[in-house]
Amino acid sequence: MMQYQNGMIEGKYYFIIEMGKSQILRKDILCHLQKHRPGWMETHSVDVCDVILVFCPIVSRAGTDIDAALNELNTCPASKPAIFMVFHPTFDAEKIVLDSSRYIIRRNTLTVDCLFHEDKGLLKCKKNDEALTRVVHRFKPQEQKKFRRIIIITVFTVSFICVIYGLSQVRISQ
Repeated sequence: MMQYQNGMIEGKYYFIIEMGKSQILRKDILCHLQKHRPGWMETHSVDVCDVILVFCPIVSRAGTDIDAALNELNTCPASKPAIFMVFHPTFDAEKIVLDSSRYIIRRNTLTVDCLFHEDKGLLKCKKNDEALTRVVHRFKPQEQKKFRRIIIITVFTVSFICVIYGLSQVRISQ
């Protein structure tokens, strides 16, 4: 079940809108997301997703490509939060690009700009680090239920052993 509170997305399913050829970028982004927010999974139905990820590589003109991706996003329910990632092609890791969020007026939508090279994927640069950090921080961390369960069982077991040991010490002293 999707919840969107204080800018944080809860849930575990994302739906992807992919414009153009963005397979390398998709892999880079999803690996980064899984590394920092494990437990999120792709769904192939926008109806059951908790967030929509839009991959928009610029291949012709920024305005035209963003409009095409935005039109695709606007076919989805407006109540679904979205993360709109605009990928600017360049060799220069320090390239300055216009803030694409000025084109996106959809509510519940985070827009980030990233730099990429067509053959290498995302560039290693400050702009991409900041964008990926903003994306990761938008996802609420998943509870590690298995780990929590292990801690509870361990605490219970240790407590039980302490009680048994304490009772045996009382009997010995009597």
